[in-house]
Amino acid sequence: MATRPVMRALLLLSVLQGTLGLAQTQYASPATPTVPVPGASSPWLATTKPGATFGTINAPTQLAAPASFEDAKIAHVVLGAIAFLFVFPLGGIVIKVWPHRHIVWVHAAIQAFGLALYIVCVGLGFWMGAQLHTLDRYHALAGYIVLAMLVIQPLLKLHWFHAAVPRVAAFMHVHLWMGRISLMLGIIDGGLGFRLSGSLPGPHLSEGCKIAYGIVGGIVWCVYVAVCIVWVELKKVPRAAPPSPGAPPEEVVALTLADQDARDKSMRPKTGDTVVTASAVDSDVESATSLPLAPRRPSHVVRV
Repeated sequence: MATRPVMRALLLLSVLQGTLGLAQTQYASPATPTVPVPGASSPWLATTKPGATFGTINAPTQLAAPASFEDAKIAHVVLGAIAFLFVFPLGGIVIKVWPHRHIVWVHAAIQAFGLALYIVCVGLGFWMGAQLHTLDRYHALAGYIVLAMLVIQPLLKLHWFHAAVPRVAAFMHVHLWMGRISLMLGIIDGGLGFRLSGSLPGPHLSEGCKIAYGIVGGIVWCVYVAVCIVWVELKKVPRAAPPSPGAPPEEVVALTLADQDARDKSMRPKTGDTVVTASAVDSDVESATSLPLAPRRPSHVVRV
């Protein structure tokens, strides 16, 4: 009989324990689901705040681009296009077609303005690339290479402005061809930038902008090549064929005088032209040849 109170107490305790467990199960707050937080690498991805209502937390959604980021993107495109589709080609063409005594300074001013535009363009691109973690993409790498080439360009022409430094022809040719290569790479890198932009989240440029850039870039490059390479090469004075080995002395003298006379006629000022001093040089200063505009005659007689 003494065991009955003990059994009743144990039974009562078990009932109370089961009741408390059921109450905790029914009235406990639901667990908040764990959602992977999108990386802060892109300003286009939104994250859910901790106080959001249960049931509305989903995968990261794409929102409208921040105004500052979108403005930087447009400025990056516009500055790069102006630099490589207008300023740099203009500076390369004007030095070939404008025979001005200060054409070197005009060329330097135009190219310096283009370099300033491109430095700002690269700065904006670096900021956007840091936000999107795209600094190691092909568009960014090509931009670094082009910027390095353009920064080196003025150093290869500084000897033009110092009389104490000899005019080394090798520097002139390196400057000339490095400028042409950097212009070509810059135009191509713009197309790579359009392609990279299309693979990233956020608003994209229209296909019309990409097509227009490709057409204008192709036209600019063709005009630049036609003027700075083809037309300049055709404008150069043809040289007479050198005498063959073992030619008689009379033939050597005749060929030498004919070549000198052809050069004199090509450099003689035309009617109405302004005759400048003998220290003035031809406008093709990038060809490593300084040609006086005043006519000149053979200064010595060829002796055989």
